Amino acid sequence: MTNFEGFDMPIMYSGISQEHFACRNNAAIFDVSHMGQVRVYGKDKTEFLESLCVGDLKELKLGTGALTVFLNDKGGIIDDSIVTNMGDYYGIVFNGARKMVDLENLNNQLNTEFKGKDVRIEHLTEKSLLALQGPKAAVTLQKLVTGNLTNLSFMEQVAMEVPSINEKIGVMRCGYTGEDGFELSVSNTNAVKFWDLLCPEKNSEGILPAALGARDSLRVEAGLCLYGHDIDENTTPVEAALRWLLGKRRRVEGGFKGFKQVEAQISGQAEVKRLRVAFSFKGGPPAREGSTIHTLEGGEIGIVTSGILSPSLKYNIGMGYVKKGLHKDGTDLLVRVRGKDYPMQICKAKFITPNYYKKPL
Repeated sequence: MTNFEGFDMPIMYSGISQEHFACRNNAAIFDVSHMGQVRVYGKDKTEFLESLCVGDLKELKLGTGALTVFLNDKGGIIDDSIVTNMGDYYGIVFNGARKMVDLENLNNQLNTEFKGKDVRIEHLTEKSLLALQGPKAAVTLQKLVTGNLTNLSFMEQVAMEVPSINEKIGVMRCGYTGEDGFELSVSNTNAVKFWDLLCPEKNSEGILPAALGARDSLRVEAGLCLYGHDIDENTTPVEAALRWLLGKRRRVEGGFKGFKQVEAQISGQAEVKRLRVAFSFKGGPPAREGSTIHTLEGGEIGIVTSGILSPSLKYNIGMGYVKKGLHKDGTDLLVRVRGKDYPMQICKAKFITPNYYKKPL
């Protein structure tokens, strides 16, 4: 067990490698109940959330979610979150380490800029969140729910009945692994029972419980950021290579915190000194967070924010920040690990091909 941003969580159950490959080849279940589940209601809910995040929520279809970032006044990232349009409300899943900061951010905006507006915030403290991920996730979950999962695409959410626990749960087809999978919002009362139904002990399907270690190796292979490491309040979406989160309307109209700073970087009026990149190299130990990145001549030009020996690829991969101009794919650099330099190359962030599901037309 380890203290993960104030939460007592396991690093592994059976072993990081076993859990990693269970997710890639079969399925794995993660307890991510430390994350914050929030709903925002009211006729002014869209305007309210668009004042805080960069997403184009007006164009978000019913039952569909999108990754977005909430920014501070300087354009720094307060959190990266999924916001889902559920009609009467927006559902938001905040990072566990940031949920209290996020709630304070929402409430501050409600009590100042949106004072008197029709907005209501609900923190779902009575709900747990389980993530079932991997090629066998859909067939496993389908046995327990009454709805047809083939009709649910990546980043879509519905409510489905689970007769065996006599509860209607939230089913979101998404995840943090690069695999097909689901995030399942279930009552605290039924969470353990539902976990056991999804992942019976010594099951024949090769489904395993998985913890922080495998969650990290899976998300790095998928090129996904970890808040507090790859992104933080001193990093803008432009610097973090997340400008794609800003739709055309939001880039033009703005209206969110930090817009002036972000727009200035996009337009070239403000200097972008560093950019998030992905890298790989073979031989030597993995480059962990804090390892420095150098030019071939030895000049220090960046730092590693995430780094692992990829279980799937069998070589070292990671992410970090380098000086703009040295960020392009194929750029050869050096990474310094334990006082020794190793040749590395900038590459595309998705090290594995994602297996996200799209429903038949």
